[in-house]
Amino acid sequence: MKIFIKKVWLILLMMALVVELNPIQASATVNKPSENWNLNPSKDGRYSGRGNAKGTNLYSNYNFTSVTKMRFEVVNKGEKDITVNIYRTDAYVSYYRITVEANSTAIWNMSTNSSKKYYVRFSAPCNFTYTVTKG
Repeated sequence: MKIFIKKVWLILLMMALVVELNPIQASATVNKPSENWNLNPSKDGRYSGRGNAKGTNLYSNYNFTSVTKMRFEVVNKGEKDITVNIYRTDAYVSYYRITVEANSTAIWNMSTNSSKKYYVRFSAPCNFTYTVTKG
């Protein structure tokens, strides 16, 4: 019985490590986000997502908020360049724009207003993963 318990404990520990090393990613959406994600590390913290679309632009699932600097990482897994736009929810023009070349990664920091909300739009066609954290 002790050997069985040790094996179960070891399996649970290994599963926990795999989940920690490979966080679950949410898919991007075709609609602008309506929910907020607090990037303050003591709250929600880091967010990771992914998306794949042929003809429709995709958006982050959340508006990101509560920090004065954000760090973005976008991995373009596709054969075409992706234009990434960062918008503030209270404005109609892009706050920041970058092109991520095909099969490459772009990482950048952006100064933000901690009381404002920001979301990301990815131009189609696209196949990507992305992470947003406090900068």
